[in-house]
Amino acid sequence: MSSEPLNRGHGGHLEPSMVTWGDRAIVVNGARYLVSSSPKAGPTFNNRNRHLVTVIEQQPGHAITVESITDIIAEYKEIDDVWQAAFLSGVIFLVDHTTASDVDIKVQNYLKSLGNSWIDTLPVDTISSDIQPGPYIILEGKLYDTFKLVDDMHGTFMTAVRPPTSDTFEALRLKSSTDEFSAVALPSRIKSRSCLNKPFCGFRIAVKDVLFLKGIKTSLQCRAFYDTYGPNTETAKCVTKLQDGGAHILRTLKMNPIGHWVEPVEYVDYQAPWNPRADGYQSSEGSSTGPAAALAAYDWLDFTIGPDRNVMRPALWCGLFGLRPTTGSVPLEGMRRSIRFMDTPGVYGRDLGKMKSFYQSCGRPLSDLTTRKPFTSVVWATDIWESVDQNQRDLAKGFFELLKSQTGLSSSEISFVQKWAEDPPKEALGQSLDDYMVKAIRDLAYQPGKNMQQFRQDYYKEIWNTALPESSCPAELVVSSDNISDVTESDFNEAMEHMRVYQNWFHAKIWQSETSHPLILLPIENMTPRYRDEFPNFRRPPPGVNSIFLSPVLGAPELLVPIDEIPYQSRVTRQEEKLPFVIGLMSLPGTDLLLLEEVHRILTKSEKYHAQVYTGTNMFSKSNT
Repeated sequence: MSSEPLNRGHGGHLEPSMVTWGDRAIVVNGARYLVSSSPKAGPTFNNRNRHLVTVIEQQPGHAITVESITDIIAEYKEIDDVWQAAFLSGVIFLVDHTTASDVDIKVQNYLKSLGNSWIDTLPVDTISSDIQPGPYIILEGKLYDTFKLVDDMHGTFMTAVRPPTSDTFEALRLKSSTDEFSAVALPSRIKSRSCLNKPFCGFRIAVKDVLFLKGIKTSLQCRAFYDTYGPNTETAKCVTKLQDGGAHILRTLKMNPIGHWVEPVEYVDYQAPWNPRADGYQSSEGSSTGPAAALAAYDWLDFTIGPDRNVMRPALWCGLFGLRPTTGSVPLEGMRRSIRFMDTPGVYGRDLGKMKSFYQSCGRPLSDLTTRKPFTSVVWATDIWESVDQNQRDLAKGFFELLKSQTGLSSSEISFVQKWAEDPPKEALGQSLDDYMVKAIRDLAYQPGKNMQQFRQDYYKEIWNTALPESSCPAELVVSSDNISDVTESDFNEAMEHMRVYQNWFHAKIWQSETSHPLILLPIENMTPRYRDEFPNFRRPPPGVNSIFLSPVLGAPELLVPIDEIPYQSRVTRQEEKLPFVIGLMSLPGTDLLLLEEVHRILTKSEKYHAQVYTGTNMFSKSNT
């Protein structure tokens, strides 16, 4: 970015030591800002150019006083990470007919003490509704929006987008301040208050690179895929709903290549995101690795959307709340699909209370899905918990005891394997649960594999102008280590029938959903250090309907809850660090809000557990980086 130095002199002009100018970007007191590409409709400020300015709207019928301005400035400092005092160089008051247009000399002197050089007033009923309180810059007499540029120092984002001016997104191609990563443009939170009647007003959201943004190319973390297809011609329906509700979409986020289980050392085309937790050198795990790592790293980000079969593993490794919603509760149009009967856009958050409000507006109404059935018991899934070490079972048991005491519900320990053996469905023909489901789960991979076959054909036709070779393809197209080449469409259809049988059996024998509604406590996977430079040699969940497949197979909501941290001696920092420990809570399909509300109620009453986590090294400590 070429620039020439400027600084602020008399009259609010920007001159050398404070601001550098170039390419629609400025630097103000060390902070970088993007200037919008087009001015606001409305008045022209003659003889003013390159002026920072704050627009302040005075309450109708109230005088502009030192006290009111002091309160407004204090509020701006508290709520907005974009605005800074340098924008007081110029001040424009929006006033109605009941407020005097002349600004009291005391107010003028007070603002001057804060660096103000000029003040103007505008009748609020004569300007565009697009001009809202907050920070701006005047260029050649016209008012332009400003957006703070922040660095993606954890390498979590795939494509930044410019603040949209239409329904088509445009890539923002600015590097970070260190030239290592890319930059993200943040809208002012002050200006967002103009949409308080909208459910997602001012939320800053980033989405996984499987959700389409009109005008932006999708990569699936694969260069060949990115090169094969052009920009998307539509925006995902769930993203449009967020935008219509007042949310700001900042970027698309990285993911595991093609969504498969690979570790950071196995990334080929793009670098894996950097997980900020623990020693900063742990894997962030899971297909939605970018959404989780970004939210764990950046205070300026409110929520991330990670469509997947589940959101469990990234929530565990990045220490976040996560919700895998009931399948079908969030629209899927405009999303790259995988296993269709499992696919659902999940959400990550740091504050469970805000996440509850967010999902309440984001998902379909509860009445569209099922009745609001209260929980009747809490269940410990004994066979599923055998997949993690005893110390982690002990941590989870403490939370299980809290659930029992806070809800007053009965509890039980149930082995799904044993229940199946005692009372299997007739369709299983006497087979054990593993015999009936392990191969069926594996054969579900036929559907995403079929999708990739179409991509391979498109790749060779588009890039090489030739037909797909029968026995070879570029390394970047070998997207799965699983041996699924022998799986047929018939195998897939049979697997889907097994899923239906298992769902019916689970509803009848475990949930007993006609008469009860148990809340089931689940692990995610065994939690031990997993460094990003190590080849995978860890213990994975057993095959079949395991901890990360159960809720997707059932189409059920699962809430991921950070409950503790696991100390370990880091080989990177050579000191004790703490891994996040997160558990899952699963309930009946359609009871997403009930699940969120009940767990939020329990956590807010608890002295030991938390309804909020922080960014940085440790989940429960704010004083970390």
